[in-house]
Amino acid sequence: MTQNLNYILAIIAVVVTPTASMLGYFAVTGDPSLRPLSATVDTLRGFFGGSDDILIEVAWGDRAKANMSEAELKSTLRSAFLSKGIDAHVVITPRKGSNRIIVSYKVGASRIGPMRLAETPRAVQSVVAAYRMGKRS
Repeated sequence: MTQNLNYILAIIAVVVTPTASMLGYFAVTGDPSLRPLSATVDTLRGFFGGSDDILIEVAWGDRAKANMSEAELKSTLRSAFLSKGIDAHVVITPRKGSNRIIVSYKVGASRIGPMRLAETPRAVQSVVAAYRMGKRS
């Protein structure tokens, strides 16, 4: 019985140790590329950048009052750019101690924003124009 228990504990240790060490690495550095089971394309794109597409960074205040959820906002922002034929990637990060939702756009080396969520509809045209100018050059 003790022998079987040792085998089971060894198997658990082999499975848990890499996950625990990568989670510790993420906690110390903030690098999401090695965070276990949660590295999404949008999260990695926000960390590494360097994309030809538009990156939309949303800082969501933990006390912010919004008429939509984070998932709905992400979908709405992506749809606004998809309607113009442009793929945009949205990264939402929590912002402690804030009651605002702040949006920034990254188009190549250019950064537009930060701005309040209410200003976003007017910003879409500017971001699309900057994206298209960057594609021509």
